Amino acid sequence: MQELIRAIDRIALTTDLTVRAEQVAKLDAGPMKKLGDKYSLAETKLELYGFAAATKEVNTLSDTLIVVWDGLRANPADAVNLDQSHRDYDKALEALKKALKKLR
Repeated sequence: MQELIRAIDRIALTTDLTVRAEQVAKLDAGPMKKLGDKYSLAETKLELYGFAAATKEVNTLSDTLIVVWDGLRANPADAVNLDQSHRDYDKALEALKKALKKLR
């Protein structure tokens, strides 16, 4: 979760639009797929472990990040609003912490 949001944040917060376009192309050429695969595996494990609330929040974050990433891919020069993805990240992290506390 952290790796994926950090990767998108780094690109979205890059102010040099040429560099941003290069970063989008570089990640789109393969690394983003690997991050997505890792994220999907983590989501699946949460579901298998019965962490329904955490799974729901992580899925919501995933949906939000896909919108941001698709926007960057379509036009790297567009302004990017990361507010919703950060709110969803905070909710997902809190849900994960609650799920893990129940294991004690």
